Amino acid sequence: MTTPQPQTPPMIHPMAPRFILEQHRRGVLRGEMSAAALFVDISGFSAMTDALMAHGQHGAEVSANIMRAALDPAIDAVFHHGGFVSNQAGDAFTAIFPVSENGSDLDATRNALAAAVRIQAASQEHPVHDSPYGPFPMGVKVGLAFGALQWGIVRSSDDQRAVYYFRGDAIDACAEAEHHARAGDIMLSQAARRLLADTVTVEANGEIGRVVGIHAELPAGQPSPPVAPDLATLSRYFPVSVLTQEHSGEFRWVINVFVALPTVRTETQLHMFLQTVFELQQLYGGFINRLDFGD
Repeated sequence: MTTPQPQTPPMIHPMAPRFILEQHRRGVLRGEMSAAALFVDISGFSAMTDALMAHGQHGAEVSANIMRAALDPAIDAVFHHGGFVSNQAGDAFTAIFPVSENGSDLDATRNALAAAVRIQAASQEHPVHDSPYGPFPMGVKVGLAFGALQWGIVRSSDDQRAVYYFRGDAIDACAEAEHHARAGDIMLSQAARRLLADTVTVEANGEIGRVVGIHAELPAGQPSPPVAPDLATLSRYFPVSVLTQEHSGEFRWVINVFVALPTVRTETQLHMFLQTVFELQQLYGGFINRLDFGD
């Protein structure tokens, strides 16, 4: 008789923020916070992808490895300084650093700045990523802002599907600040400049400021302990096939639909619209990649 071998549980990709999953499990579906926010954009990704698409599946895996090498240190820096990634879109992501219960606006903003400095230092250590198909240069642009945020979770009527969002002044302002950046820059919104006036020297660019010097010690941060992803809750946001995919990367032909909502202005309107989308998903498949109020 052959003894059955225990199966290795599938790797689960934590594609939704831990913050959202915790709120979902508690049944809390919306809220507000004050927070610092980073918009981090890695330049060079599009040129790399275009070049590697010619090399099929192996090119996709090489692309994924390079993106991990570029993104992992940046995302680690966010968690190291008490933040979390709220949204990722290819070669860019938004990170949020909430004001803690016993902390201050300045504490959150200094944590975000410390993460931004660590991100740029890691990028400058590895400005070029080698591959079997040649070298690919990468640069990082960062926008940092502080302000009010609103977040929410919209669930389908049967609670089998859900989508989350973050929106507000900090999200808008960090994206706007990044638009003024060159590779290697950390750009500050007006509110972040005021909070960090005694911490950094800036070069003014209208209301935006480029960090050109740091003359105060920044928070050291601390490693974030890993938490096992909750597949049952995650699967309401993304298909299990995506959450447990074994491929490190692939190029696949898909149909994308980008929907703008210029007349949706209230929570009630948003919920009504998304219930229709959830019903259409039930009929036709597909999934909502993200609900984006940012860049």
